Amino acid sequence: ALVSSDTPYLLKTDDNPSGLPQEQFDTMQEELEADRPKFLAGFGKMFYGVGFFNHPVSDEFLQHDLSMTLDSAGYATIKVMQAWATTDFRSDLAQIKVPILVIHGKEDKTVPIEASAEETIKHLPQAEYIVYDDAPHGLFYTHKERFNEDIINFVNSKSVF
Repeated sequence: ALVSSDTPYLLKTDDNPSGLPQEQFDTMQEELEADRPKFLAGFGKMFYGVGFFNHPVSDEFLQHDLSMTLDSAGYATIKVMQAWATTDFRSDLAQIKVPILVIHGKEDKTVPIEASAEETIKHLPQAEYIVYDDAPHGLFYTHKERFNEDIINFVNSKSVF
């Protein structure tokens, strides 16, 4: 299953017009380098869709995630961000011949659905595609009951042997 995935290729290029502009990734890296805790705290809220009137996760949950990300090396955080921005999975997706489930939230602000899932399914004609209309990137937690049900239903609908 590809869940809130950054496939097929997030960077906007001549042959990937639906991608995100390099300037957006540059700004993220600059903010990360300038004040890593602040950037990651804000990113966590965006990841789970936290807003003024919407709190799908507790402050303690956000703090726990922030603590884990701050325990990792700052250099590694930057390299991971660069990798998900610049890795082109299009040829890899073409190699997938097994049943696959693609789940993405329409309200994903970290990996917008238009640049990811909507493009991914073009490379996976055999994919089952589910969009959660009100879900952020972290839908595996914010929508865990539906998510678990969808995964179980997908697995149970496929013949293993």
